[in-house]
Amino acid sequence: MLRYQLAAITRARNGSPEARAARSKELADLWRAGASLALYGEPELAAVIDGFAVADRQAAILHGDQIPTELMGLHRSIAARIEAGERSFEVSTMPLAAVHRSSDIEL
Repeated sequence: MLRYQLAAITRARNGSPEARAARSKELADLWRAGASLALYGEPELAAVIDGFAVADRQAAILHGDQIPTELMGLHRSIAARIEAGERSFEVSTMPLAAVHRSSDIEL
């Protein structure tokens, strides 16, 4: 819960459109780079990290060690959305079957 509160504070500090665009690019680059201390320490990405972790666990249950194409597509889609300035995601509400049918992965 504290991470989500920190995210709100961080967003409030970035007022100008230029600052928000630069911050969105920075966050998208962090997301694209993958797992790191910097990524997991970023409060603005806390919700999407938690949600994607749920989708990843669901994919592991359904597909074992193989990473489904749809999950990789979801990761790319999230990066694009972060770069566009979006910060709220409901990835965690995806049904179990969503990670193996691309038509179900709509953010």
